[in-house]
Amino acid sequence: MAQRSIERVFLGWERPFLPLACEAWIAHVERQGLDPARCVLVLAGRRAVRRLEEQLALKAPAHWSPPRIVSEGELANVLRRERAALASEWQRALAWREALAAASAEERAALWSGAGGSDIAGLARVCARAFDELAREGLDGAQVAAASAAGSRERWTAFAAVEARYVAALATRGCIDPAALARDSAQVELCDDLDVQLFGLADSPRALRQLVRRLDRVTSFVFAPASEAAGFDEFGALRAEAWAERGIEFSSERWLVVDGPDDQARAALEVFAQLEPKPRPEQVAIGVPDEDVLPFLERRLLEAGCEPRWAGGRKLSASRAAQLVLAALEWLAHGAPDAFSRLLAHPDFEALCGGAGGELGAALDRFVAAHVPSRIDGEWATPARSTTRAALGLLESARTRALELFDSVGVGGVATSAQWADALSNWLRTAYGSADLAAREPRAWRHARSLEALANVLAEVRDADAGGAGLELDVASLRELFLARLEALEIPPPPGDGRPLVELIGWLELVVDDAPQLVITGVQEGSLPTSSNAAGLLSEALRRELGLGHEARRVARDVWALCALLASRERVTLITGRRNAARDPLRPSRFVFRCADELLVERVRKVWPEHEAQNVPPPGQPTLYRPPFEAHAAPSTLRVTDFGAYLASPYAFYVQRVLGLTSAPARVLELDPLAFGSLAHEVLEALGDATLRASSDESRLRAELTGRLDELARLRFGRAPLPAVALQVEKLRGRLE
Repeated sequence: MAQRSIERVFLGWERPFLPLACEAWIAHVERQGLDPARCVLVLAGRRAVRRLEEQLALKAPAHWSPPRIVSEGELANVLRRERAALASEWQRALAWREALAAASAEERAALWSGAGGSDIAGLARVCARAFDELAREGLDGAQVAAASAAGSRERWTAFAAVEARYVAALATRGCIDPAALARDSAQVELCDDLDVQLFGLADSPRALRQLVRRLDRVTSFVFAPASEAAGFDEFGALRAEAWAERGIEFSSERWLVVDGPDDQARAALEVFAQLEPKPRPEQVAIGVPDEDVLPFLERRLLEAGCEPRWAGGRKLSASRAAQLVLAALEWLAHGAPDAFSRLLAHPDFEALCGGAGGELGAALDRFVAAHVPSRIDGEWATPARSTTRAALGLLESARTRALELFDSVGVGGVATSAQWADALSNWLRTAYGSADLAAREPRAWRHARSLEALANVLAEVRDADAGGAGLELDVASLRELFLARLEALEIPPPPGDGRPLVELIGWLELVVDDAPQLVITGVQEGSLPTSSNAAGLLSEALRRELGLGHEARRVARDVWALCALLASRERVTLITGRRNAARDPLRPSRFVFRCADELLVERVRKVWPEHEAQNVPPPGQPTLYRPPFEAHAAPSTLRVTDFGAYLASPYAFYVQRVLGLTSAPARVLELDPLAFGSLAHEVLEALGDATLRASSDESRLRAELTGRLDELARLRFGRAPLPAVALQVEKLRGRLE
């Protein structure tokens, strides 16, 4: 079948993208006499898919059958007559490790020279990123090796060999990497009775374009006026050379320069407060290219009585249930006291052990301060004081409880993915078996959704070895893979609680939002234009050579997006910060200086005035937090040192001497002077024996004292003390001799 030219429909940008796209598609279906059910609409991401589904549900004729709306990564599988079984994230991670474990030391060294060549876990991540990027652009390792210069050909030849093992490892499991689906569909039979419509794919990958070339009925809806047609190719994608250096026009009054991220948050709210008439919550949105500003925006919106809604959701790894499982795995993997401390500090684990109020954490602090253990693995030192003996009982009980929850997989255990999934499921069932999955209160709703998401991940982990060799994982490898998987997943925002809702939206999702009043924070270098996060095997020079997502393409995409936002909204305000949260200086985005020459000096002075006094103060003043104090009786007596303590810090004196609060070191790595002196005195107590005290035999005295030191050190610090403690013991031995 001969492929005809792709029809391009320019939507203009006098209004936001989604309403224009929805209306243009309905008109296109009616004009062409298409069957909506045979249409496949392709957008750049899942959020855009959801928003277009909402728009069509409201605007399309009620008697129409709904079209299929997919993201660009899903199109290849939709078009195949025989659907492919897609590999899960966990299957892909295992397959990369399997492929690299089978590689020779020379191949691994060629991929990554130095010590990193022996790190299979790190190499797996690097190779996976390179594979994803190449596959989306229709390339594989063998093609890159053939096109590489002599200096890098060895690396890409090794990558091609590992890639072949990776693909074969997935094939044994009966699946294929989703990123390679479009690339590998060249010889696969496609459905020829579908109408495909592309929407706003300004930077579509090469593999998608190769797939679309095989189709007969394709329309591309371009978010730009027809006057910009020369800046787009036949697919409706940007021509980088037409946009990368383009000027951007906007009024200098619409650009604010403030100091830190909190000032950006307050300035954003001040912009909306000054609008007349006051916009409704659904009419405003805040763009967040720099996520460092996000927590400040959330706090300021809550103070204003609004509900902040981060469109990207919250990472699953930050959820309460995920933190419990990750803390347990960290301790199981390393046994370090600080890892055990993080597990004991989790309130849900303390509840599992029958404790409350930080009782377990306080017990660990007492034990660590007295014995400085290198590991919490059941080899307990013998406590010398009654308080430490009581702490030891609590800690052993907590350790036993943690191991019980891992069921058959113990400390240092190695197991298959399915066995690990069963052990982790046991943790979640025991800790959260009574959770209300139908809860509507925002915090409980988010907790319920995190439990459902974790259950789905564990089902994925359990099924990962189906058809494969059942690759066994140690605890450290499992935790690393599990953390990476949870970092990639997000919990959607909870339903509204009745407060005015304000959307906070990432840069790449802003184009598909339709709020007429928009504030964009974080207009700084590194955030706008977006920086590359694809470090590893593919250098920036190689990306340019292969036509991949290099800097010029990223800049062109961001210039187009900013031009479209400025043209399609009633009002857009840009906010730049001079400093980040750590008070490090920031540079404003290069985009604000792509202006007429007569504006350039004015904008430079706005960021870098001749005198500090010319900096415009941020709107409003921050409200200082003043903690409430309850009435407590003053101490009836004072120590001599209390006078100095009060003069040094009245607040510290109050919380320590009046409230009775104490502190414990976060991590004890060696004996403090008091503990070292106490150990020396306990050894010298041996001289209390009358016969030994009267002895003048040097060798006998040395043997008795060093023997007493060895006995106390073994009882107090165990068989494997920390290196610094072992050195201190030897230093004391020298003094005794």
